[in-house]
Amino acid sequence: MHSYCTIVHHTGSPVNTTGGFMSASTPAKRFTLSEQEFAVAVGLSLSRVKALRLQGRVPHSRVGKRVLYTCDNISQFLELHHKPAEGGA
Repeated sequence: MHSYCTIVHHTGSPVNTTGGFMSASTPAKRFTLSEQEFAVAVGLSLSRVKALRLQGRVPHSRVGKRVLYTCDNISQFLELHHKPAEGGA
């Protein structure tokens, strides 16, 4: 599965994590999101993301006390919670 993900750098500049040439004026690539950034990316509150993580329902990584999320974690989370359209014409 190929996922496209753009992570927003703390300056507000988008950072493309799929690769490509980055000039000196482009912010450094980031491959992880903080829990707050993940919450914004999936459209949930921070407290809801924390609750889901503690229930084991959100894929994530831990480095020491830090909880980190990758673009793949966003894709996995959205796939786990995908509901196909009902009905039809």
